[in-house]
Amino acid sequence: GGGRGLWTDLAPMTLPRQEVGAARIGDRVYVCGGLILGSPSRATNTVEVYTVSENDWDPGPLMPLALDHLAVSALDGYVYVMGGFTRNFQGGGITMAESFRLADGAAEWEPIAPMPESRAGHWSVAHGGKIYIFGGVQTGVGVRASVLIYDPVLDEWTAGAADMP
Repeated sequence: GGGRGLWTDLAPMTLPRQEVGAARIGDRVYVCGGLILGSPSRATNTVEVYTVSENDWDPGPLMPLALDHLAVSALDGYVYVMGGFTRNFQGGGITMAESFRLADGAAEWEPIAPMPESRAGHWSVAHGGKIYIFGGVQTGVGVRASVLIYDPVLDEWTAGAADMP
C-alpha cells in the first residue's frame, strides 16, 4: 500500500466517464452516471460499485435515467441521486428534477419526491438526517444560489433559510 501523501494505482473502472456522482457506504463506493465522451457526448445510466477491501469493480443496478452532473450522496444505508443533466440527440444538457435512491446492495432504485426545481452541476451533502442541495444551474434560468433540503423520513423538500451569497 501507499504511504501518507503517495498515490497508489487501483483497479480501473469498466466504463471511462466524467462528471459523475459518487458516494460511499461502508466498504463500497457507488459511482453513478456521468458523461461518456463522443460525438455527441452522452449521459449514462450505468453504476459501478468499487469494493475498497477487494480493489474491485462490479456493475450496479442501472439508474432510471441517464444523467451527468448529478448530485449523489449517502445517508442511512441509501445512495441518493438528485437531478442532473439528461442529454438531447445533439448532446445538449437539459436539467432534471427527478430523484431516486438505492438501498446498499439492492437490485433496484426507487423513486423519491422530485426536487422542487430542476438542477444540474449542484452539490449534495448529507447531514443531520437530511440531504442539502447547493447551487447548480437550471435550464432556461441559469445559475442558482438557492439551497434545497430533502427529508427522507417525510419524503419532502423545503427551501433553505437563505440563498448562498
